[in-house]
Amino acid sequence: MRTTIVGLLLLVAGGVALSSQTRTQVAGYADDQMYAFENWAASAPMPCADAIEADGIRPSSVPVATETGWSHPHQADPLLTLFTVPNGYDFETSGGATIAAGGLDLYSVEDGVPGWADSLMVTSLNRGAIYRVGLSDDGRRAPDAPVEMFKSTNRYRDLAIHPDGRAVYIVTDTRGPTRDSSGAGTRELANPGALLEFTYVVPE
Repeated sequence: MRTTIVGLLLLVAGGVALSSQTRTQVAGYADDQMYAFENWAASAPMPCADAIEADGIRPSSVPVATETGWSHPHQADPLLTLFTVPNGYDFETSGGATIAAGGLDLYSVEDGVPGWADSLMVTSLNRGAIYRVGLSDDGRRAPDAPVEMFKSTNRYRDLAIHPDGRAVYIVTDTRGPTRDSSGAGTRELANPGALLEFTYVVPE
């Protein structure tokens, strides 16, 4: 049950900040899918230092809590996750589920790229892409699936949007794992330590 999930959360005025416990008790949605909190620090009677995972099997001394077994009065589902997976997902064959998000920006230019206004732009380190998440008119929902854009064999660390909305600048990492155009894992980066520019050209 080794997975890291990134979720987009809605922040509201007067909201209550939850502790880091929320990030360990629930990964994405509280749906008991492919995640449970293994509290190795509470291993007993065998202490954590002596509790060794053998062949992917957790020692019985380590307590486990399901997502639906934990609650908090201010806990809420994220707008969406990037990405959660169902039970039975094969990490060895398919690789990690998360996009390993790097940077986040809001695209709010009304007369920039058609259809992009009021979108969140999220960079991915291990997929070499940006994910555009369209928001509802009130900004409180993400009704559609994320759109993958600007794919390359790189690790996208952060981004900036030109004021006119027609160019996106992306900073890449100098090294690290990502995926190539076929989806295979690689450490051979196309543009390590670079600043990339993607420009929208208005159709004639």
